[in-house]
Amino acid sequence: MSDFTQKVEKKFGELVIEHYFKSEPFVYSSPLFNTIGDTRKLFPDRKNMFDRLYEDNINRESLAETQKLFPPSNYNDLVKLVRRIETDKTTETLQDDLQQNCLIYYLLLDANQEAADAYATEILLPVAYKHFMNGCYALDRADMNTAVEEITYPGTASTYPDAVVRALNAQAVAQKKRREGDQLIVRYFDETTPKCDQRESVTIYIACLARLDPMMALTYIRSLTASAQMGAFECLVKACIEERYLGGVWRLSNLPFTDREGDLLQQALDAVSTDEDLNNDILVTRALHLGQVRKAKSLINLAVAKRGGEEKWGEYEATLALY
Repeated sequence: MSDFTQKVEKKFGELVIEHYFKSEPFVYSSPLFNTIGDTRKLFPDRKNMFDRLYEDNINRESLAETQKLFPPSNYNDLVKLVRRIETDKTTETLQDDLQQNCLIYYLLLDANQEAADAYATEILLPVAYKHFMNGCYALDRADMNTAVEEITYPGTASTYPDAVVRALNAQAVAQKKRREGDQLIVRYFDETTPKCDQRESVTIYIACLARLDPMMALTYIRSLTASAQMGAFECLVKACIEERYLGGVWRLSNLPFTDREGDLLQQALDAVSTDEDLNNDILVTRALHLGQVRKAKSLINLAVAKRGGEEKWGEYEATLALY
C-alpha cells in the first residue's frame, strides 16, 4: 500500500498535496502567480485552460469562486482548491473521477514533474490524458513549444481547440515570437486536425499559413466551400499586406490565382486595404506576371488619373518596356 492510501481521514487529492507541497517556501511565488494571471488575460472571458477544465468537468456554478483560489496565494488556499475539486462534482461517474484526477495532476506539475508522474502512476492516468494536461499546463505557463509538443502527442484528444489556437496566437504576439507562433499553430492544425467552432480560429490559421507561405494558404483556401472563400481571401490579403516589408505583397501578387480567384483577390483588396496605391501595385504586378500588359497599363493610367500626376508610376516604365 502506498503512503497516499494509508491515511483515510482525508480525501486522496488532499493527501497528495500535503505530501508534495510545502507551505514555505510556497511554490506559487510572485513570478508564477503573475504568469498564470497574465495567461488569463489572453482570453476575452478571462479563462485559462485550467478554468475551462474545471468549468466543464467539475462545476460551472462555482468557477468564479474557484478562480479566486487559483493561483493560490498561500498553502491554505491550495488545500481549499483541492477540496473544491474533489467535492464540487455535480455527478459521480468514472469519467468525473478521471477529470478530477486530471486537475489534481495539473496542480502537481507545479510541485515537480516527479510528483505529477508518481500521482499519474498511482491513479492509472491514461497516457493521452497525461499529455493533454501537460499541454494545458504549458499553455497556462506561456510555454508554447512544450504545449504543442504535448497536445500533438499521438492519441491525444483535440479538446478546446479554439482556446488552444487563441492562446498560442496571443502568446506569439505577447512574446514577440510571431514566426515561431505561426509554425506552432500550423503544426497543431496539421497534426491534430482540430474541429474548431469559432471562425476566428480558422482566420488565425490562414494568417499563419499566409505569413509562412502564401501558397500554402491558397491551397487551404481552395479546400473551403465557395461561400467561405471570400472571407478566407480577405484574411490572406490582410496577412500578406502586413508582411509587405518581408516580401508578403510580392508573393501575394505572384500567386497562381484562377480567374475567379483573381476576382476574389480584387474584392478582398477593396474590403481590407484602404491604401489604393498599394492595391494598385498588387494588381499591376499580377497583370505583368500574367503577361497582361494592356491591363497593367490601364491600371497605371487609371491610378495616374486619380492622383493627378505620374511621379508614382515611373518605376513601371522600364518594366513595361520589356513587354
